[in-house]
This record gives sequence, C-alpha cells and structure tokens, in this order.
Amino acid sequence: MRPESIDFNNPERSTIPTRRSRTRQTQQAITYGKRKTTRGTTHLVSQQRKKSMKATQAPQTNQVEMIRDLAVGTSHQCDGQHDGRIFIKTNLRFDVDALFELLFSPAGSTFLRKFHAGRSSTDLCFGKWNCNVAGQQERQVSMIVALQANVGPKSARIVERQTIRQCSAKGEIYSIDVESLNQGIPYADVFTILMHYCLKRSPGNTTDILVVGDINFVKSTWAIVKTFILKHSLEGMAEYFYSLHQQLLKEAETMNRR
Repeated sequence: MRPESIDFNNPERSTIPTRRSRTRQTQQAITYGKRKTTRGTTHLVSQQRKKSMKATQAPQTNQVEMIRDLAVGTSHQCDGQHDGRIFIKTNLRFDVDALFELLFSPAGSTFLRKFHAGRSSTDLCFGKWNCNVAGQQERQVSMIVALQANVGPKSARIVERQTIRQCSAKGEIYSIDVESLNQGIPYADVFTILMHYCLKRSPGNTTDILVVGDINFVKSTWAIVKTFILKHSLEGMAEYFYSLHQQLLKEAETMNRR
C-alpha cells in the first residue's frame, strides 16, 4: 500500500483513510487473501485427490481379483436347459477343470475308461473336439454297452454327440449337452436320450454338478411301446448315473489323500 499523505492547505484532499475506508480496505484485503488461499487449497486438494485415487486403484483391483478367487461360487450362469429328471445334483471335491477332464477329456480319462470297463463296455472311441457351424465345441463318443435285460439283445451300440455350450468358461463353468442314439435294440430309431451336464465352480475348490436327462421321441409310436421305452430307459439312466456318482466320490477321496 502507498504511504498516507496529508495536505495541510486542503484537508479535504488528504489521503488519510477514515475508519470506514480502513474497514473496507481491510475486508477487501482479507477477501483477496481468502480467494488466493481458496484457489491454492482447491488446487492442492484436487492434486491430492488424484494421487489418492491413483494410489487406491491398484489395491482395489487386486482386492477384486482376490474376491473372485475366494468367491461364493462362480458368477457365470448356465444357459442350458435344466428340464427333465435329475440324476445327479451334488457337490464334489474336485476343481471344476479337473472334474471336466475326468468326464470329457479329449482322449477319455483313465478314470472314465476304468469306469466303462467295470461296466463291461467295450470299443470305446472318443472323437476330437471340433468347432461346429454354431461355433460350439462338439465331438462324438461311441461304445458298446452290456444290457442287463433277461430277454432280447445282450448289448447295444451307443453313439453320443457331446456339445460344449458357449456359456462355458474355463475355471468357472462347463455346460455340456449330450444326445445319445441307440443301435441294435428294438425301436432304436423311435427315440433319443437327451442329457445335460452343468459343472459350476463352488467354494473350497469344489464343484457343483447337476445332471438331468429325458427321453426325446423322434417318431410316433404306440402308447404301450412308448411306456416301455420310458420305463426301461429312465431306469437304465438312473442306474448308470448312480454308479458314476459313487465312482466319482471314491476318486475324489483318493485324489484328496495325495
């Protein structure tokens, strides 16, 4: 501020500030100072906020990844049909990828081959997984199975078309549709067997497995024949999956002992 000047000849021109002018100048100075301080503080806070956000972004990302690993099951959803009769619905002590390999590995797992051998199944042939026209992985599996019926054929040829649905994600979920055709038994051309496997990652490095199945009639037939097919096909599927479930439990126990 410039020094105060006094004109003794003309007091009215003196620049001595009055109490009111001093108060006004003081308020202006304070206001100006506040503006500078506020602008500086705002800029500083803004910089600190940016630094704080950058500093906390990385830990949050890592935390999300950790939560995903320890999550209560997978967030992925199966888009397959879960209609029909439930044959397996349980939790198994397998990693989801390990269980998929046991049941659907390209060359057929040792576990699955031993399982079929124990059921007197022969001529197992596991086709390679290839991409079909819909963009899904698909393969064909065939075998000759022993039949337990007292009358009629003692064996039948089974051809399965297995399709991995696109909702499947490694380490998370596997959704597989299976269509099974029978050859060498009466009325084999009348129906097919539809099955769906859903394997979902669950807590504790385990897997929730759901297997459902149903009979699909592709040709019309007499009611008595349809009833016969339904009865024996569903009974056969129930026995097969019960046996598979028991063997999976034993395999899980063996693997967890290692």
